[in-house]
Amino acid sequence: MEKYGRLFIDLYEKTPNFICILSAIFVLSIDFVTGENIHFPIFYAVPAGLAAWQLNVTLAYAISITLPLLRVGFFYLWNNNHLDFISLINAFIIIIALSAYVCLTTMVVLEKRDLEEQLKRFKDQ
Repeated sequence: MEKYGRLFIDLYEKTPNFICILSAIFVLSIDFVTGENIHFPIFYAVPAGLAAWQLNVTLAYAISITLPLLRVGFFYLWNNNHLDFISLINAFIIIIALSAYVCLTTMVVLEKRDLEEQLKRFKDQ
């Protein structure tokens, strides 16, 4: 099992954008298959977080906005082409939460890199 974990990490380090998009498609497909009564918006944080961790802020915010809006599209299809205002409000809340998560993750990564740089300079002295 550890072998597959290492394989995933190596693949993520080589092609992070591909893994982020692939995980977004995977989460979205699970969300679609489970139907309108079971919601998985918390899993939207995985692809957004992976993109933010690589400092690909554009992709991270795009995922944060696109996934909830696609979920609204699913509601539209499931409800016989009738859009519910509540689903738009929920999507807006999820977009705000995911965007905040992306912002905080980016700040943590930048701080981590800065601390690593300072530690390296301190060791070199």
